[in-house]
Amino acid sequence: MRKGQQTFKIEPLRQEDMMNIEQLQKIDQQLNQWRANHADAESVRAAYRQQVQNFTLSSMALENEPVDPERLALLLCQPAR
Repeated sequence: MRKGQQTFKIEPLRQEDMMNIEQLQKIDQQLNQWRANHADAESVRAAYRQQVQNFTLSSMALENEPVDPERLALLLCQPAR
């Protein structure tokens, strides 16, 4: 090992780190509900666009940019430089 290099010990997976049956069933139910609500490509695209907008607004807030959906819409409509 080189000077200053760290070593990491890989721990075995613990039982308390695993999901239980109820948690797996809940996640499966949420996934099935999402699939039912987004049965076609257009609804998936709309959900994706909404999430991108939410992520962008969050990023702008972290960067101390003036944030609101209207300003974001204006910025997105500007031609590329």
